[in-house]
Amino acid sequence: AFCDKFPVGRYGRRRPYIMMAAITYAICYGILSTIMEFSSIWVAMIIISMLAWVIADGNLDALTIDVTPPEKYGLMQGVAWGCRGLGAALGGIAFALMAAKMNWSIIVALIGVFAVIECLSGILMREPKITKERLASIQAFKKVAKKRETWIGALYLLLASAGTATFGPLGSSYFVAQARIDQTTLGITLSILNTGMFIGSFVAGVLSDRIGTKKALIVGNILAIIACGLLATIAPGNLSYLFTVAFLVGAFQGAQMTSMLRMYMELSPPEIGGALFATYASIANAGMVLVGGLTISFFTPIVGQAYSMISVVPYVIVASMMLPFMKLYEPRKAKGT
Repeated sequence: AFCDKFPVGRYGRRRPYIMMAAITYAICYGILSTIMEFSSIWVAMIIISMLAWVIADGNLDALTIDVTPPEKYGLMQGVAWGCRGLGAALGGIAFALMAAKMNWSIIVALIGVFAVIECLSGILMREPKITKERLASIQAFKKVAKKRETWIGALYLLLASAGTATFGPLGSSYFVAQARIDQTTLGITLSILNTGMFIGSFVAGVLSDRIGTKKALIVGNILAIIACGLLATIAPGNLSYLFTVAFLVGAFQGAQMTSMLRMYMELSPPEIGGALFATYASIANAGMVLVGGLTISFFTPIVGQAYSMISVVPYVIVASMMLPFMKLYEPRKAKGT
């Protein structure tokens, strides 16, 4: 919300804050690379670097809203979320291999370098010209608050995101416990899952631009439900099946997330894009961690770990039933059709 309202002179209202985050990253990871033992300084640097991540991530999200035309929201989010998965897949393997040959200081420093590069990539994007109409205002918030889509969309994200708990924060521990695999196999499994996410996100992003947001959300939710069912079928002793499920789950999760991220953008007007996108993201995280996580934790002792994976499916179904009550992007029909 702060960056929406307060640009830094002629430099804009996004890029200066991204640069501040880059400088903070460089300082924090430079200090972290010299610390070999747990200490209060280590904790402080981690906290400050996380705050820098919040600033960078929030402003990068807002910048994409500023520069992306509505008919390309899907492609933009498909590439962004997909590359996130690809980065996680390649980074997990690369840092695991480097950990065996390099000391901790070099690895931490490299993480910091990549964090700074992430910020610098955003600075290369040109911001639209700042006008009074593009700055945050009380009127802009009031206008958004009067829209039905704002409130239905928030509830939708809370419920639909509950389905991502199965392959979000609980995914790693579930794979280890259900498939009874070691940490090396877990790393391979997660890399395969993230590779699937890259492919699923990109395909879903392109598709959502062509079929519209509502249809893309329905497709994503159906795939998320299938993913929950696939997770429930994992058993020890069959790595080929485990890897196949991981790839499909990643692809389906990527499709669902990309369609939801597209909706974030639609519901976030540029003048208050930073504040609203961050708000919707927080609601979605609450749905994943609180609604989904607590539901799975509640049902695990009752139905077992495998079947608890499908306990979040009703949330996704109810969320899907809300879509007819929202007006979202639909591609323009060609003349004469």
